[in-house]
Amino acid sequence: VSANVVDVKDNYSVVVENDLINGNSNEKVNVSILCPITRIAPIPRASARRENRILGGIIAGLVLSIISLTALAVFIAYRKGFMPDCRRIILHYVYLIRKKHHPRSNLVQINGSTDGNGSNGTSVNYFDGNNKEFDSTSIPINQFAGYVARMHKDGDFGFVRLFEDICEVSKSYTFPADVSQLEYNKSKNRYTNILTYDHSRVKLSSEDREGRGNYINANYVDGHQRANAYIATQGPMPNTINDFWRMIWEKDVSVLVMITNIKERGRVKCDLYWPQEGSETYGTIQVTLISTIPYAYYVKRIFSIRCKANRKRITYERLVHQFHYTDWPDHGVPLFTLPVLSFIRRSSACNPESGGPIVVHCSAGVGRTGTYIVVDTMLKKIREQHSLNIPSFLKHIRQQRNFLVQTEEQFIFIYDVLLEAIQLLNIGYNDIELNEQNFDYIIQMLDYFDKDSNLTRLDKQFQLILSQMKTNDYQQSFGQMEENLSKNRTQAILPYNPCRVVLSTERKQSGSEYINASYMHGCHRVDEFIITQHPMMNTITDFWQMIWNTNTSIIVSLYADEKSQPDVPDFWPLPSQIMDCGSFSVCLIDERFECEYIYRDFLLQSTEEDYELRVKIVSSTYWPDACSPLKASFNLINTIRKLRLSIKSNSPIVVHDLFGGHRAATFCALYTMTEQMEVEGILNVYELAKLYHTKRPGIWRHNGDLFFLYRCAEILFRELKLPNSYNSNQTSSYHRRYLPHQYIPSQALDEPVPISSYASTSTQPTSTSSTTSAFANVAQTVMDSFSKRRQKSRSYRSQTLKKILFLNNESPL
Repeated sequence: VSANVVDVKDNYSVVVENDLINGNSNEKVNVSILCPITRIAPIPRASARRENRILGGIIAGLVLSIISLTALAVFIAYRKGFMPDCRRIILHYVYLIRKKHHPRSNLVQINGSTDGNGSNGTSVNYFDGNNKEFDSTSIPINQFAGYVARMHKDGDFGFVRLFEDICEVSKSYTFPADVSQLEYNKSKNRYTNILTYDHSRVKLSSEDREGRGNYINANYVDGHQRANAYIATQGPMPNTINDFWRMIWEKDVSVLVMITNIKERGRVKCDLYWPQEGSETYGTIQVTLISTIPYAYYVKRIFSIRCKANRKRITYERLVHQFHYTDWPDHGVPLFTLPVLSFIRRSSACNPESGGPIVVHCSAGVGRTGTYIVVDTMLKKIREQHSLNIPSFLKHIRQQRNFLVQTEEQFIFIYDVLLEAIQLLNIGYNDIELNEQNFDYIIQMLDYFDKDSNLTRLDKQFQLILSQMKTNDYQQSFGQMEENLSKNRTQAILPYNPCRVVLSTERKQSGSEYINASYMHGCHRVDEFIITQHPMMNTITDFWQMIWNTNTSIIVSLYADEKSQPDVPDFWPLPSQIMDCGSFSVCLIDERFECEYIYRDFLLQSTEEDYELRVKIVSSTYWPDACSPLKASFNLINTIRKLRLSIKSNSPIVVHDLFGGHRAATFCALYTMTEQMEVEGILNVYELAKLYHTKRPGIWRHNGDLFFLYRCAEILFRELKLPNSYNSNQTSSYHRRYLPHQYIPSQALDEPVPISSYASTSTQPTSTSSTTSAFANVAQTVMDSFSKRRQKSRSYRSQTLKKILFLNNESPL
């Protein structure tokens, strides 16, 4: 807090640390005050002092009476079970008042927490984007793409040198970490070299006079223009799980981010600290699992937590949202940036503005944890200031927890993730997710023509989809091997190495494990689909080997007029024949025509053990070209979804067209979009299309393929009535929670949407005299909603709350 200098002259006085400094005795004194000065007044005469004492006593009596009545009303409401609603509104009132009268500053004293849990009073500069100290390395977002490209040159030499400089600076930090090394705390550290700095460590409440129970391996970390925005901590251990949940409760945490798996490479990285079903009690905290929603790259869990706290009755409950990223390797980085960007945006947006810090942990709580914090902070800075200063911010937060962002690879990954966000900003999108409020506008604006670039927004999106950082032939090297060239129908569509299907065969010759097939993600799993080409004469056995290895039960065949070509053979045996594939055999057991599809049932039997696999092929001709109206494209999607439910199979769905190209990719995309609508009520066509192209380059022919997906997305929002789907008449809870920033149309259609349009509006109060009325409006709105829901059974509780909130029309300040 910047100091205020006060001239204390004759007839004035200042109280400093309970000592009175009178003007009569001091002609001039410079005093540093750690809070805003509200009033400097002359010393009153003796008679005035007596009058003031009497008046002060009357006011104090009135205040005490009001407090007593309020406490009594709160106690009554608590006994009635109404405390949760009352507390939420009162806390919101307190938040508004604090925000009005205590604005943030550029310099704060980092003392462990915002609640005065500091240990040694070490002063550290609080990160603020307006601080010149941190702007020395700022990069405007319109120059960021070129900067990243230069740093990637020569084997990422620029990034390596920059990260080494940051590590050298970090070595000079000599902050004490004495509490972590106390004998009774050593067992609470997962790793001996990951200790908590004393000045920023999280302190738990403790009944022990010596404070032995207040330690947990966790540190507060600043965010963008917010001190202590995060808590970086290690993965809980069996002896720290109780402390972990106590921290979640005491620090008013609403969002918990987990970036590790329980086991990685055969080693325990984090112990299971939540109930897999029902409820578990950890110390004084009861945790109940409410829901688990698996996505392709992460899992979202919602917990209800209560604190028993040695009381006769359980206290109010609170919801905690856990976002668990499951595809991030230890000491490494994910293959793709877009899922991480989406994960960080959604988890961060879930935290209410008045909520506590976001708790982030991996295994040690430094590498992956630091990467998340830096990306999330820079995303906020981009929106408000349109510039980034990653090295300066990383140096700053490394003063709060050691080793944050642990490896060069993680440091480079931060830039690549932010580049994804900035590329969309540069073409006018802050976020390109479709929801019920913005889908119509976003789809209409795809035709917006930019005179400077001579491109439409659809063209720009498609260019970004085709653009890839650090592309080289090695990423598709297996498909380009000489022994595998004859297995590809075209060299234009080859699998991306990390996503290719690897065959497991008894043959040992080179290339025997290769097939032109790629795993593609769906709504719930990263391997929900396999896209491949129509089998050639020399790859029929490999095709069935892939079906056998992946335990596939459903194959979708998409044809146009390719069947008339000579090299498009039937890859199944005749009804009276058995195809020998070495360790198993294939036979056709049924073939029938139903509506527009052909169904063929096959039986695969092992020749070495008692095992068999039933496979169904569904063939459709001219899909989706022949579908009219457009919503008929979803008939095949719904057919396969029903079939999958009846089979109860979680194995990948194999989808093939002639080349394993746009038809197969379109099917997988529409299938995924349909399920996303049921689960979330939002779609991200751009992200889906770009990830599919990254995993299987060449599947999209032109921007018409992308536009078709957008038109189908419009159908999902407008026409299709999906079971358990998003309710078009009411904003879903998911939308309210995860999409707080509305998509704002441009006021002038001949100009790009300004980036500033997407910046969130200021939440600072505009008038210092309107605290009571502002709160009254908020409280009244909540009360109206509350009374409508519980008018019949709990109306008396509504009256109790009104008495508590409006007992005095004047502001308590």
